[in-house]
Amino acid sequence: PRVASTAAPVYPQALRDAGIGGRVVVRGVVGIDGRVESAEVVCSSGNSTLDNNALSAFYKWRFSAAKNDAGQKVRCYFVQGFPFVIEYK
Repeated sequence: PRVASTAAPVYPQALRDAGIGGRVVVRGVVGIDGRVESAEVVCSSGNSTLDNNALSAFYKWRFSAAKNDAGQKVRCYFVQGFPFVIEYK
C-alpha cells in the first residue's frame, strides 16, 4: 500500500524532560479500504507510554489499498518505525 495520510505520535514533555526516548516499530494489517485493521508493537522502545502512543498514531494512518497481480485490492502488512528523539540544545 501507499501512505495517504499520517499522524505523529504524542511525545509527552515529561518524558522528553526526563531524557526518555527510543524507537518503536509497529506492524499492522492494512485493509482493502486503506484503514489499519490491527497493529502490534514488534520492537519496543522500552517505555509503555511511547509504545502505546506509537500504536495510537499508527491507527490514524490511511493508505491507498495494496493490489495483487490481478489488480484486485488486498489486505497486507505494513511496518513502520516511530522515533522518539531527544533534542539537546
